[in-house]
Amino acid sequence: LQQVALYHDLTPQEVLGQWEMAKAAASGRWSVAVGGINLIWTNDGPVPAPGAVMALETPGGSQHLHEMFSQIRQSMAPELSREGIRFQDLELAGHKVTGITIKEDGATIPFFVSFLDDQVLVGFNRFLIEKCLTNRSQGSKHSLASSASFKRSRSKAGANPLVEIFVNTN
Repeated sequence: LQQVALYHDLTPQEVLGQWEMAKAAASGRWSVAVGGINLIWTNDGPVPAPGAVMALETPGGSQHLHEMFSQIRQSMAPELSREGIRFQDLELAGHKVTGITIKEDGATIPFFVSFLDDQVLVGFNRFLIEKCLTNRSQGSKHSLASSASFKRSRSKAGANPLVEIFVNTN
């Protein structure tokens, strides 16, 4: 804890406070949607990888996580840039999204983060995260939450399941 505090020019109490804040914010339900193909560009050309979007429900709001993300991004900008990590502020489906590109050993790995009122979305495929944001904005009838088979599956899972797995084969 002291090493992390020294590295970030914080007191151990500030680091502990940030840890407790992140732990509380990340205690919500996690969901992962996998679909499509994401291309990771390497020196040898594109490599296919599964596209995915992860959603973290933040019952107390995502504001604290967003503030931490912004502080880390700002305070570590020079180090992150030297490591080949680039940030781009975007707007997708009417929502603010941060595009992050990591260049590592000849590979370029893109991903996207969006802080919503009660969720944080992290996507490894721009199309999928944009589709999630569009569904959220429009209350789409095509979202997973409106699927009859998903509703049946969730009702069978009980009140507080540790893990839920739903595979949509349509």
